[in-house]
Amino acid sequence: MNLKFLTFFVFATMEIVHAQQKLTLADCEQYMRKNNFQLLAETYQLSSANAEVIQAKIWDLPVVSGELNAYNPTAQHFFDIGNSGQKAVAIEQLIQIGGKRKSEIALAQSNVILAQLSFEQLVRNLRFELGKHFYTYYFNQLNIQQLEFQANQLDSLIEKYNVQVSLKNISLKDVVRLQSLNLNIKNSIAEIRQEQMEHGTKIKLIIGTADDFELVLPDQNKTFDQPIFVSYDQLVEQALQKNPNYIYAKYLIENSQLNLVYEKKQAIPDLTIGAAYDQRGGAFQNQSNLTFKIPLPIWNRNAGHIKIAENRVFQEQLNEKESALTLKIDLQKGLESLRYYQDSYRQTQQQQSDFNAVYDGIISNFSLRNISLLEFTDFMESYSQSFIFLNEIKKQILLNRLFINYLSSENVF
Repeated sequence: MNLKFLTFFVFATMEIVHAQQKLTLADCEQYMRKNNFQLLAETYQLSSANAEVIQAKIWDLPVVSGELNAYNPTAQHFFDIGNSGQKAVAIEQLIQIGGKRKSEIALAQSNVILAQLSFEQLVRNLRFELGKHFYTYYFNQLNIQQLEFQANQLDSLIEKYNVQVSLKNISLKDVVRLQSLNLNIKNSIAEIRQEQMEHGTKIKLIIGTADDFELVLPDQNKTFDQPIFVSYDQLVEQALQKNPNYIYAKYLIENSQLNLVYEKKQAIPDLTIGAAYDQRGGAFQNQSNLTFKIPLPIWNRNAGHIKIAENRVFQEQLNEKESALTLKIDLQKGLESLRYYQDSYRQTQQQQSDFNAVYDGIISNFSLRNISLLEFTDFMESYSQSFIFLNEIKKQILLNRLFINYLSSENVF
């Protein structure tokens, strides 16, 4: 019996410890780099791009052909391939001319760079998504804790008031009003929990684990009001130099130009050279020949593919301009939003401090019936809205800082 109890206790303790795993944003990013399935799959794409370079460097295989006599009608002999029979053999090698192979290798190497940039894009996008879900989950976590604290206090008050109602010292409608307030708070908790589950699921998918966790955030109080020392122009300059999304769009122009060069070279005919031996079927016996083949570029000059490649160059040039403009607009929006929420944070700080200072007093005075039920419920509703609103402001400050860092590819904040 003692052994069974000990075993149960050990497993229960392990489960509790497991369920209380605390993760910072840095911890989550480490898990993401090791476990995220999209990142792991993308490494194969990068490997495939490198394999294309290897393949582009390989020559075409030589072609061997042969001809054997099947039936000699004169000698009435099948497969007459001896000294007095007939056989022929040839070998041919395709030679790409006009720099086709060099162009193909350059294009494949360019695709490797695009694959590397795509991998960097994926890492950045996943980090950004992880940060958004992390901050939203964390502040929802705080809201739930505070609302549950209020709900527990209201449960105690309602229990005491029910006793007073049974003694006919207070009206039943006062208890109903408290129950209604408590129900609203618990409904808010349920709504936030539902949202919390969705963000928690996203985090688990990104970091590649099904384990439960508790998110922790280092003290950010000093950074919520942190001045913005970097200018908009500086951010734009950094972003145009380091943002992988923009660099990818910019490099696509070079890639499309290499593809245009490759398609133009495809219009140049390739040469096939070879050697052939014919025992008896030529102008004389045991004839050795040098062979060559080259297509005549009469009807097909690869004009369609060249036009498509030219259009792609123009298209990528326009896409690069749009990407740069989008980057500038998003940075402007991020800075304006950050300033707005920082101003809101400064304005609400004193208000929240006032609420916190009088909260315990309101609970105590209401228990002693020194303030009315209406005053108490109005304060409790205002207090709930106040700390949720302040947490929303804090979350938006962190999200906008994350957004600016994401766009500029620098830890600006």
